Formats: sequence, structure tokens, C-alpha cells
Amino acid sequence: MAILSGEDAVAADNGGKSVSQRIYEALDNSKKVLVTLCMGLKRDGGAALIDIDQSPWSQELKSSLKPSNKELALEVCRRQKLFSGLESAVGNKLFSIKPKNKPRENLVEWLNTWPITDQECIKFLTGEAKRVETVLQAALDEGRETALAVQHGAWTGAIPYLRLIHCLVDCDATRMAYSKRHEAMTREELDAVNSPLCPKSGFEVIADKWNDPEFNPSTRISNCHYDFASPINLSYSKVAALIPADAIGVQNRLSTIRVTLLRIIDRWEQSGQGDGGRAPDEDGEYPAGWGKLEGRTQEALDNRANFLGGSPSWYLYFWELSDMYQLLVSTLQRFDESIGAANANSSSSVARSRRQNDKVGMDIDTSRSMSDSLDASTSQQQLQSVIQTLIESQTKDRQQERELHDKVQLQERELHLKRRINEVNDTIDGYKIQLAITEKSVFQDLITKKEAELVELKTELMEVESAKRSQMQ
Repeated sequence: MAILSGEDAVAADNGGKSVSQRIYEALDNSKKVLVTLCMGLKRDGGAALIDIDQSPWSQELKSSLKPSNKELALEVCRRQKLFSGLESAVGNKLFSIKPKNKPRENLVEWLNTWPITDQECIKFLTGEAKRVETVLQAALDEGRETALAVQHGAWTGAIPYLRLIHCLVDCDATRMAYSKRHEAMTREELDAVNSPLCPKSGFEVIADKWNDPEFNPSTRISNCHYDFASPINLSYSKVAALIPADAIGVQNRLSTIRVTLLRIIDRWEQSGQGDGGRAPDEDGEYPAGWGKLEGRTQEALDNRANFLGGSPSWYLYFWELSDMYQLLVSTLQRFDESIGAANANSSSSVARSRRQNDKVGMDIDTSRSMSDSLDASTSQQQLQSVIQTLIESQTKDRQQERELHDKVQLQERELHLKRRINEVNDTIDGYKIQLAITEKSVFQDLITKKEAELVELKTELMEVESAKRSQMQ
């Protein structure tokens, strides 16, 4: 659509908007239109308001920014009509050129010589140019961060994590190492910790598998998400440029995965997909097993994607495979409901019974030597020390887990708010175009409501960003 026809389309619209704004909005907020209308306008320092050869404008496709000769000629004609009564224009041969068939350089020079002078138009064009430039710069910065991360081998995208998942399930050795990764060491294993012959930890075994050039799996076709409707190649060549896996990295990533998956499953269960989403057995009883997929209705299984909360779809894939290979309980480290004392008295009675038996044993062994008693006392103290260390370690792990959970929640909330803000901005832009074309007040009411929603979203985003900064301190 041409610039001049855009002017004709909104010629009768007053609405408190400048002519430039009405033309711009009637032509779908085209960047070409913005570039054309801004020709001749300057920044405070004297540079062009928009220079498509300078960053960030230069990062966009030229075809989306560079107006055609016909569009430039039509804008020349439009401005000639606007400025025809000016003293500087009357009798000026340079002003009165015939734009049709003129070279592009001449048209651009004319538009830069005769810029738009209406103050309302200039105010709108300056503000819109800065807004678009900010959006382009933000996209450019985000792209640079991603490129820098990839350049330095950071794990980005789904493939390195899907490969990690298949390291856990595709090999008996790694599957066993994963299921026993938190088991206490035997005395022999503790003694051999500093020995060159010390066996590898579970996380080291998994890391070695991820780094193995001979390990070239592919994802399986799954109904958990449409992303897995066809196999995905996870061969070593796909991750060869990334940072190799190590035990600490694998442990940290699996810990993060566990926290996120716990939250997804918990929301899914609480939403009614638990008992409400399970199919009863022959006796009408619902099967036990928090997070397990067996016995669920198809509707409950299909609803899982609704609880990702911005997390990648491969979490659903990992959930499905870990359940299939009976690794779900180990992954989530959550006790089954059938395990545990019914109440505090039950555990106390067990302890009392144990102490009574211990007393009987002590009466029988009264003939033991004093040295044996001292050895037993020392061993008891050592045992108590180990137990206390384990308790402190578990407390610290739970605290770190809570901190990680809070951090992940803030990150997801921030991402959701940014996406929502973009969606609301797009909706507002659409309503503004409809208002410019139809002049119906209903669109102004919709714009007002969306702008109020936008203020609330931005306020909440500021609070989330402030909370993230507090976490980093």
C-alpha cells in the first residue's frame, strides 16, 4: 500500500492524532512507512533520526525497511501538497521537481531537504522511532547473548538435555548408576576415595556416557508433546562443540530438572489429574503412586502440557521415560504414601521396644571386658557424629533446594510476564489500527482496558526483577 493512499484512507479521521500517526497505523505500522516519514528529521546531535545503515536498524532485512522508488515519489508528492503555500517553496525549482521516474538519490535528497514540520507529527515520529529502535536493540542484545553462549559451548536448546536423558535410560550401567547415585558408601569405598583405583561416582559414569562419541541415540516417538511426533537426532556430532559434561555439571543439571519436574507433577496432581485423572482397577480402587502415569485416563495424559508453565517440552518426555524405566521415584526422591509411621506414637513405641531389647542384651553381656565397653562407647560416639553430619547435610540440601526452587519460579514468572506484555502490546496496536480505520469508540474502550492491564503487568515485572536482584545479593 502506498504512502499517499494511506493519507487518503485516514484523511477524514481527526481523533486527536497527527496525520503521520494515522498514516502509519492505517498502513499496519510498517517500518518502511516509518522510515519514509522520518526522512529529513534529525536527532539532537544532528544525526538522522533513522539510519538504516546503522545498528540496530542495519540488523533488519533491508526489504523490511527500505522503501521503493514509487513509495518515495508518493511521499514527495504528499509533502509538496503540504508545503505548496510556504514562501520558501513558491517559485523554487528544487521544490517543484517531478518525482516520477526520478533517481532514488534525488528523491531521498528532496525528502531530507523538506522534512515534516508539523510538531505533533514530529513528536509522534520521534517517539515511535525510539520505541522501535529499543525493540530492535533488545532483540539484537538477546541474540548476541545466545550466540555468545553457543560460542562458549553452553548447553542451549533441548538437544544436550535430551541426550542427558537418554544417557540415563539407554544403558544398563548408567541407569544403575543413576538409581544408586545417593546410596551411602561402604567402608571399602570410603577407604578407597583417594585411591587411583577408586570406582567412579554415578554422576561421573553418566558424564562419561554423555561425552562418548560412540553414543548416538535418537528420541522416541511420543504422544507427550507434539515436539516428539518424530525422532530427534541426539548424536555426538550435535553436541561436540558444547562444553563436555562433568560430574558436578551433571549433578547440578539433574537437581534443577528434579525441582522443575516436581513442580510440574505437583500442579498436575493437584489440578484433579490425581484421583480424578486415574482409571479405577477391577475392584474400583485407584492405583497408588504419585506422578506415575500408568492407569491414567487419556484426557489426564493429554493435559500434562498445560502444566509446563513455560518450561521446555522435554520435561514431559523425561517424565514419561523415567516412569517407563522405573526411575521416577529415584528422580523425585519422594516417599510412597504407604511408607512411614502412622503417627508419632508409633515411631516412639518402636524406639522404646528397641531400647528394651538393648537393655536385655546389655544384661546378657555383662561379662564383657571394660576395654570392649570403651570401644563400644567410642563407636557409639562416632556413629552419633556421622548421623549428625548427615542431618546437617540434608538440612543444607533442603535449603539449597528451596532457594533453587524460588529462583526457577522467579525466572519462569519473569518470562511469562515479558511474553504477556508483548502480547498485550500487539493487541493494543491492532485495536489502534481498527480505531483509525473504523472510528468506532468500542476500540478506544478496549485500548483503555488493555493499557491498564499493561501497567499492572509492568508493575509486577518490576517486582519480580527486584526479587531476582535480591536473590543475587
